[in-house]
Amino acid sequence: MAQMKARATDTLSQADIEALLASMPGEQEGRATPPPPSSDKQIRTWNFRKPDKFSKDHMRSLLALHQNFARLAATALSARLRSNVMIKVTSVDQGLYEEYIDLLPDQSVVNVVSMRPLEGNLLMEFQPELAMVMLDRLLGGTGSVGEANHELTDIELALVRNLDRTILEALQEAWVNLAEVDPTLEEISMTPQLVQIASPADIAVIVLLEVQIGDRLGTISMCIPHLVIEPLMQRLSAQVWVVSNRRKAPTTEMRDNILSGLRGSPVTVTAVLSETTVTVGEVLRLQEGDVLLLGSGSVGNVRLKVGDQYKFSGLPGLVGGRMAVKIGSVDESEGGND
Repeated sequence: MAQMKARATDTLSQADIEALLASMPGEQEGRATPPPPSSDKQIRTWNFRKPDKFSKDHMRSLLALHQNFARLAATALSARLRSNVMIKVTSVDQGLYEEYIDLLPDQSVVNVVSMRPLEGNLLMEFQPELAMVMLDRLLGGTGSVGEANHELTDIELALVRNLDRTILEALQEAWVNLAEVDPTLEEISMTPQLVQIASPADIAVIVLLEVQIGDRLGTISMCIPHLVIEPLMQRLSAQVWVVSNRRKAPTTEMRDNILSGLRGSPVTVTAVLSETTVTVGEVLRLQEGDVLLLGSGSVGNVRLKVGDQYKFSGLPGLVGGRMAVKIGSVDESEGGND
């Protein structure tokens, strides 16, 4: 009994505890040298502040979309400005909204555009110099740049809105394979820092376009927040984009729409009595009173030319004191049956 009582009252000192722990090599070695990581695991860096919202497949589709937009906008602006306009996409990337705003100059023409029925807005920015070149060409000038960094007048704002509509029509046509949208200009600002269409940390697609008008160079940039494109992410895959980009066969409705638009188009109709061939020297020697012999042809017969094609034959006459031609038949000799 005395021996059992002595064992119950025995306690370990701190030195005994440390010696006991030191005698356990497996646990101590496990703490000192952790197992090396597996060599077949790949470490990928991830920026939690700037995550990638768009894959490479998405970016390729967006590049193709805006290359088509650049071609359409260049054609439309060439007609409006009566000058050769070339537009090409220099880059399509993703970044933070605040980074895009910080890169813009203090004075710039910033257009806020809604893309209904999609949520949110996008930004389309012109360099002030480029805006002045377009305005000068629109007003019949040579495209010279005066004072670019000035507040736009009411007349200049109205002209910029007019040009914006031309560009937005091209944007609508370029997006038609992705979604039926109605780009509408909501606001024009000359101070980019005061425009807020997304939170600073939001991811956006940033498109840079190089514009050449005559011998003048400038840039147009676009900022499309992720909120706008998010509902269309699945349609941005390569397979869907290729299928939707295929040219559709014309339908009866499409042909009727084209013909209805052409019916109101004016054409030149010319009545030709007869024709002859002379040399340039004979034309130069012609004087008042000279007689020019025409080639042989049906007496009294008149051929009607529509544009540059002979289409009808008829008889000349008078209607209400004015010269007229009564159509007798369709002329099939030279393209009349086209």
